[in-house]
Amino acid sequence: MTLTYRPGESWEARDITRVVDRYYQWGRARGVSIPIVWVAELTQAGRVHYHLMLWVPLGLTPPKPDKQGWWVKGMTNCKWAHRPVEYIAKYASKGPGSGEFPPGLRLHGSAGLPLAVRVIVTWKLAPGWLKAMVPVEHGVRRVSSCIERGRYGRLRKVALSGWWQDRVTCIEYKTPYVARFIPGVGIELTREPWTEAHVHLP
Repeated sequence: MTLTYRPGESWEARDITRVVDRYYQWGRARGVSIPIVWVAELTQAGRVHYHLMLWVPLGLTPPKPDKQGWWVKGMTNCKWAHRPVEYIAKYASKGPGSGEFPPGLRLHGSAGLPLAVRVIVTWKLAPGWLKAMVPVEHGVRRVSSCIERGRYGRLRKVALSGWWQDRVTCIEYKTPYVARFIPGVGIELTREPWTEAHVHLP
């Protein structure tokens, strides 16, 4: 499925999210889960458009999003992909278009994937240093905060950055890379030696 913008329409942050949510609700109303993957692409003219792939059970035909009013900013082109791996590879191998993506635009996403698939996808997209420490069958997830005891013994939530957790052992690992901004040069990445401060045991 290809979603394009008509002349005069511009990209907004939740455009693709609304379409994905509608298909999720459509499948749920029929008692099925609809796995979806999507990718953003630029045309040679520099305009954003999306490619979506939906997996539907035999006998179900998903509605066209423009005819349903789910995609109101342009038109869609839908077709059956009987060889989905070849279809995805075709767009993954295409060169970039012209221009730049709008700030804040996500390049790809997924929804409705089974837990086992989500675990593998997250591990595949994780940093190389983490994948060398955690086996794929364990899976990983980001750690965004932790609970610490404050100065007067009160518990408080503390934001974390660069931390990941092994989903099976619950061991947490901090990235060994530190980013420093150097005026006139840019961002410099350096790798710190591993210490006890980089690992939290459950």
